[in-house]
Amino acid sequence: MDLLIRDFENEVQSALSAFEKEDISNFYAHHNNAGKIVKIFAENKKIDEALYLEDLFYKKLVKIIETEDHYNKSFSIFKDELWNCGKYYSDKKNNLKPSKVIAFMIQSNVILGHTEVVILMIKNLKLLYPNLQIYILSFSTKISDNFKKIMDDLNVDILAPAINFNGYLESFSWGRKICQDFNIGTAIWVSVPTTVSCIFGYGLAYKQIYWTLKFHAIYMDNSVIHIGCGNFELNKIKTIVNANLWKVFNPPLSLEVTKNNQQAINVVKNRFSNGKIFGTLAREEKYNSKEFIDSLITILKKCPESIYIYTGRTNSPKLLNELKKFNLLNRCFYIGWVDTNFYSELIDIFLETFPFGCAITGMQSLLQGNVLISKWDNNTLPRFYFNDFLSAKRFTDNWKCASNKDEYINYAIEAYYDKSQSENINANIIKEIKLLDRNKCQDFFNIINS
Repeated sequence: MDLLIRDFENEVQSALSAFEKEDISNFYAHHNNAGKIVKIFAENKKIDEALYLEDLFYKKLVKIIETEDHYNKSFSIFKDELWNCGKYYSDKKNNLKPSKVIAFMIQSNVILGHTEVVILMIKNLKLLYPNLQIYILSFSTKISDNFKKIMDDLNVDILAPAINFNGYLESFSWGRKICQDFNIGTAIWVSVPTTVSCIFGYGLAYKQIYWTLKFHAIYMDNSVIHIGCGNFELNKIKTIVNANLWKVFNPPLSLEVTKNNQQAINVVKNRFSNGKIFGTLAREEKYNSKEFIDSLITILKKCPESIYIYTGRTNSPKLLNELKKFNLLNRCFYIGWVDTNFYSELIDIFLETFPFGCAITGMQSLLQGNVLISKWDNNTLPRFYFNDFLSAKRFTDNWKCASNKDEYINYAIEAYYDKSQSENINANIIKEIKLLDRNKCQDFFNIINS
């Protein structure tokens, strides 16, 4: 087994080398070999090794390409074997009972985009259904103070272990017991596609829901309710994705933004430029889009006095190489992992990535009163709110929705040179977005109780 793990590590490194050279055929050859090793461990019921390698596979070889096809192709290699591995260890005599109590399961102890969506969902569900019992179920001993305070304010208890687990199976058993002890009838796994195939195969609660906020990476079994988002008509309640039935739900994104101290904004802003600032607040994987990078380069060349700031846990090698190639490093600044509420106000013109967009941070910037440039694509922000392109285009002057790459570039350039551009979004627009989101939460409640 140790030899297999070394083989996995070698396949990952070879895949990454091929990706760096833009040799996609060779990338997928090594990518598939690495995935098959995860599959072998799952088939042999080596649960800890299989889930450990699945997590590495996801972080190294899946997130690197942000497309529906790639995510589905990646997890299809081993997700059925992980489901069967979980079922193998499940207590067949265990009786899971229904109840109206729900728990959202989070996989991170910090507030990320999907955590923000869960917070917004809980706020709205509490307003709509004051007596609804909601818990947060965390498998980590560490919970951020900020997240804990938010949940305390919402009167939502966080159920977390007191000590670290010795293995995945121990954590599964703990999770199931927690659901039984607190009468949780519905367990909702949020967003991250790792571990869920195995833990839901094992069984936590009477009703199990996988709610993806990105791609439809995995479909487990028809006993699980699968909720997806993206390129669907807003009034649809179900659809077929990758030959499987998914409930349709585009999540609420209108976070509460707060205005920052203007002096603090100006101090940071002046470090970069006295003029307008382009920017993107996103994970580094989202910059792996050649079409987006090409658009960005053109925008910066056409606006020679402009600067661009961007984020990520690490600097994007692909973007960095292109900026070097066009001598733009002196005008482009990687700022790391930052407070998005602060920088969404600081950025004058937010450039949403495509084909996979910046849902939460793009909306933050729009609600801060800045210009948002989006492309009408399957997984960009406009598709979360509008059935058709013309509705998106007419919504507000601050939100420029382009039909193609050239129009996206032109909108950005026009916004940069527009001296009369409004710095504040109409209050009625904010109310309209929040009303749309409130209605979405009603739809979500109907889905999880279907």
